[in-house]
Amino acid sequence: MRIEFEYGSYNPSQYGMPWGAIVKLEGWRVVWNLSAGTFEGDSVKGGKVYIKCQPGDIIATGQNFCDREDYIHDGTLYVVEEDGSLKKVGKVTILEYGEGRQ
Repeated sequence: MRIEFEYGSYNPSQYGMPWGAIVKLEGWRVVWNLSAGTFEGDSVKGGKVYIKCQPGDIIATGQNFCDREDYIHDGTLYVVEEDGSLKKVGKVTILEYGEGRQ
């Protein structure tokens, strides 16, 4: 299945290109597979992030940004439900959820 997220226009000097990933657990380590997501669009018109995934996968999407002092990595995590809907989760929940999937 393919999940999509829409992003509006952005200033490329302040924001990175939107991204998507599948998130897996290796022991207690969270591993981000950014090759599972693709962004189709540009900074002027915006576009969509597509993530190839399966029900039960943990996915993430986001857009990193730079403030005056640091580059901030910002993303939202979801579990893909059997019907293709998404359940928003946090990192602690991912660790709990992933524990049963290993």
